[in-house]
Amino acid sequence: MSNCAAKLAPVLENCQRIVKKKIWLEITTLVIPTLSDNEKMLTKLAKFIKDKLGDFVPWHLSAFSGSISWKLQDVPDTTIKQLTTAYKIGKKQGLKYIYIGNVQTKDFENTLCPKCKKIIFQRIGYNIYTPEISGQCPNCKNKIEGIFQ
Repeated sequence: MSNCAAKLAPVLENCQRIVKKKIWLEITTLVIPTLSDNEKMLTKLAKFIKDKLGDFVPWHLSAFSGSISWKLQDVPDTTIKQLTTAYKIGKKQGLKYIYIGNVQTKDFENTLCPKCKKIIFQRIGYNIYTPEISGQCPNCKNKIEGIFQ
């Protein structure tokens, strides 16, 4: 479903071209209640990211705020529950790097090693803290695919 009259197919094709050329790509989904919070749609998107782009492509799930929207002021704000549901969908599909944004959360902003689950990058608001690493987890030495390519 498009809320802006855009065509989805060209966007998905361009995402695939970008990854094929080894250009860094991150996907952001604005989770808008009643418009883009459907679990089937989110599952399909997460599956596309994993299968067609790679499990290392970051997926940002951003909260919507009706009070600052130009046209959708009557739409309720995205809840933490809706965002964590989307997060779990992405994890179930096998995505390694999923982030919840536009809300402050303690558990969903950091980049974790997919193997040992230790923090690689810690985010607090807009500040990012990271140890000196170059392509592997400082704890378990697992290769961190995508981030350092």
